[in-house]
Amino acid sequence: MKADDWECTQSQWTRTLQVLKHYKEVLGKKYSDAEFRIILVCGGDVVDSFRRILPDGSNLWDPKDVEAIIRDFGIIILERTSSTPAETLAQIPGAKIYAGNIASIIDEAFPNNVSSTKLRAALKRGYSIRYCTPDPVVDYILENKLYQ
Repeated sequence: MKADDWECTQSQWTRTLQVLKHYKEVLGKKYSDAEFRIILVCGGDVVDSFRRILPDGSNLWDPKDVEAIIRDFGIIILERTSSTPAETLAQIPGAKIYAGNIASIIDEAFPNNVSSTKLRAALKRGYSIRYCTPDPVVDYILENKLYQ
């Protein structure tokens, strides 16, 4: 098994909905007889960003994209101690209608506030992420000079 590099080889930032649609199409061609589902797995901090407004007044996430992601794919949310995804989703049109496509995971034993967003930001600032994520991931990132 290997990670697919389609998204990171695009010439520009690719919206999450486009990425999900791409992989659904690729897997649909490869496994045309199989039943499968693509689901967005993300941290509560990403869900909170669904409602973020940029300095120019535009939405970080297109509200139609968010609704399509929830409706057509579904979301598994890894809750973070500093996020409020349930409150965010309550403000999103369509989220209540497609609530069956949304699942949250709360790790009560070892709550974790580490997110890929924070790891990328730390790397960009030159900080080490060792002990924050598995060594093979850290090694791969360093060997391939990602996020620098």
